[in-house]
Amino acid sequence: TEQFEDKANSFLIDYYKTNLSSLSSHDFARTNPLKLHPLKEAYFNENLAYDTTSRGNMLLVSVLLAIGLIILLLSIINYANLSTAKASSRNKEIGVQKVFGSGKKLLIFQFLTETSILSFLAGIIGLIIALTLLPWFSNFMNLSQNLKMEPSFVILFVPFILILGFISGIYPALFLSSLKEMSILKVRAGSLTRGKNTRYFLVVFQFFISMTLIAVTLLVNRQVSYMKDKDLGIDETNVVYAKLPLPIFMSSKEVFTERISKLTSVEEVAFSSRMFGDIDGYNTLEINGITKEFTNMWVDADFIDFYELELLDGRFFSEELVSDINATALLNEAAIREFDAEDPFEIEIRVPRGKAKVVGIVKDFNFKSLHHGIEPLAIVYFPRQGVFANIRIAGDNMPATLNEISEIWTELAPGFPFSYHFLDSSFDALYQQDAKMGKAISIASIIAIII
Repeated sequence: TEQFEDKANSFLIDYYKTNLSSLSSHDFARTNPLKLHPLKEAYFNENLAYDTTSRGNMLLVSVLLAIGLIILLLSIINYANLSTAKASSRNKEIGVQKVFGSGKKLLIFQFLTETSILSFLAGIIGLIIALTLLPWFSNFMNLSQNLKMEPSFVILFVPFILILGFISGIYPALFLSSLKEMSILKVRAGSLTRGKNTRYFLVVFQFFISMTLIAVTLLVNRQVSYMKDKDLGIDETNVVYAKLPLPIFMSSKEVFTERISKLTSVEEVAFSSRMFGDIDGYNTLEINGITKEFTNMWVDADFIDFYELELLDGRFFSEELVSDINATALLNEAAIREFDAEDPFEIEIRVPRGKAKVVGIVKDFNFKSLHHGIEPLAIVYFPRQGVFANIRIAGDNMPATLNEISEIWTELAPGFPFSYHFLDSSFDALYQQDAKMGKAISIASIIAIII
């Protein structure tokens, strides 16, 4: 594996040196070597860069598995409590069996057999319920494929429920079989007090688990609400964005901008190479011999005012200075902390066919989901790379304005439909899985609490 990685990285670096601009690609290939990952580990690996395949949520799986085990534990405790509490109703049965010679081992086997049969019947009912609800659960969790029962699960099903029956029944079996025949026959039904302390402990333990589940459920749902309602530090209200098709991007970008800017309800227009909430990929630079990673995006001058970025030091880009194009950049506070340079305005960022000098520092804002901390970000002034149109529309006439933009779009790029997204909805979508996780945890917790 290591030999293959070394050969692949050497080839990639040599290829960039020979065929591409070393300024834009060679250092990245050198400082970010290719790594092989086992395919079976890729689905739950959140650290794979540039991977567009769907990912699983290991946290959700772990939490639901834990709640499932808690539900099983509560069920076992319930069975043990009920069996020992009802022991007095079987006084005569147990006493007569002991008088007629039934030994402790035979009684234990009898009670474990009863428990195993009950466990098997409960398992069959549970399996039927699970198969019935699986399609609904798949849709509820927005899974691309319905969950299915694998053959391995069916093979393990019977041994599992038998083991579960043994665990559930071992304490009641030992308790009931240890009762003395004469003391059993002498006491009145319902007057048997032995084992009450154990039952009290188990009931208190159940209440503790229930309160813990309630607390966890409230915490998860409050956390999801916090992420959805948190101020990101940018103004994303009434913002529509769309990726320009090639005909508009290459030859009609200015015409498109001019025409939609004249629409009454269009307040602002700006362009960027990437969109907030969906910025992937990293650039690198070397400071004091240490390679630093950061996210970068290319924008036009209007982008700054569009999102009301706050300048802390230096200056913004200037449309009047042609020399600013592809030669100036802004850094956020996280980048300043990460780079730890003596003079951040001496930093030069690698861009295609050259370098961009830092001219300003902006206040930190969330440009990704809140699952990530605020990462180092470089905003480069390079209008020609702005493939995404950011359009702010007055909220009182949104549908009519979108139709007008669509007509202009279709006229300039026939055959390319106007495919747009709302920025606030895109950010909400980042937490959709979290919202589903919160609901799934709530449902599972409610089931456990009811038990």
